[in-house]
Amino acid sequence: MTHCHWFTGFMLSILGLMVSTGYAEVRMPAVFSDHMVLQRDQPIAVWGFADPSESVTVTLNKQTQTTTANRDGKWRVTFTAMKAGGPFEMTVKAQNTLNISDILIGEVWLCSGQSNMEQGIRFTLGKNWKQLKEMNHPRMRLLLIPNTLSNTPQDDVKAQWKLCSEKTILQDGWGGFSAVGYHFGKVLLDELDVPVGLIQSSVGGTPIEVWMSDADVKAVPEAKPILDKWATKVRQYKPQYAQ
Repeated sequence: MTHCHWFTGFMLSILGLMVSTGYAEVRMPAVFSDHMVLQRDQPIAVWGFADPSESVTVTLNKQTQTTTANRDGKWRVTFTAMKAGGPFEMTVKAQNTLNISDILIGEVWLCSGQSNMEQGIRFTLGKNWKQLKEMNHPRMRLLLIPNTLSNTPQDDVKAQWKLCSEKTILQDGWGGFSAVGYHFGKVLLDELDVPVGLIQSSVGGTPIEVWMSDADVKAVPEAKPILDKWATKVRQYKPQYAQ
């Protein structure tokens, strides 16, 4: 990489940019876990890791798909679109078996941006903490991606889906889950009357280019001076500066 990128496991999983490694047992990234929400009315992609050439069978709401992990130990299946509903269960079978429960089908939105998106619900309450009692929504699910720094694409992240409640909405992040994200999700929940999944991946002060791959940035001629400047900074950097 020629310049520093802020990436999260989920963002890169969407793009399918996963690093090569070996896996002893079938496993899945954190985005696939209990209480998750999958997008309605669209083909549903599911992926994970296993031993190279291992057969993997995935079942979701009476649909079953079987595939084989590639030489890098990665596999992927796609289910036909489903209407909003649930809860459902998913079973992933290889040499071991994974069970994922309480899955809903509905609206899934990525909440990304700078500090205005990162700022948590705690900062919007002021002295009116009684509002928390109104934030118990079993059909709204939250996935908060922790801020991580990496110059290389990552295939997973330490996070888990949680039911939106007065307790979980204050956990983790900068003052809890994104206030903007929550209020947006509440409108969707009220207006559409379907389950809502919110994935927060935001880092204060980050410009758009640090969320992009090298190839995408290099494709923009106007970005060349920035890339050249960054390359110079990298050459001048000494590891002892971080000590």
